Amino acid sequence: MSQSSQSSQSSVINNEYEWCKQCQINFLTENFTKWTSENEIIDDFIQETQLNVDEYDNVLFEWILYNQFNVKEISKSDSTPVYSVIWEK
Repeated sequence: MSQSSQSSQSSVINNEYEWCKQCQINFLTENFTKWTSENEIIDDFIQETQLNVDEYDNVLFEWILYNQFNVKEISKSDSTPVYSVIWEK
């Protein structure tokens, strides 16, 4: 990413991975209203961790709606089911 193509709000840029800290935070913040776990404590935790991103490889939490998963029971032993889950983004 060239200097001219980065966000004017960028405060940290990682050229090797073309990552901009402020761009990432802006993107996540813009999406806060597009999802909810319907639990304020969980939502606040996820949003706080997203806002504290500091490096391109930091772990980010994201709420994923259940309907985005393909869930299949693959086995059942002693009344304990085992599931396979694929995220179909």
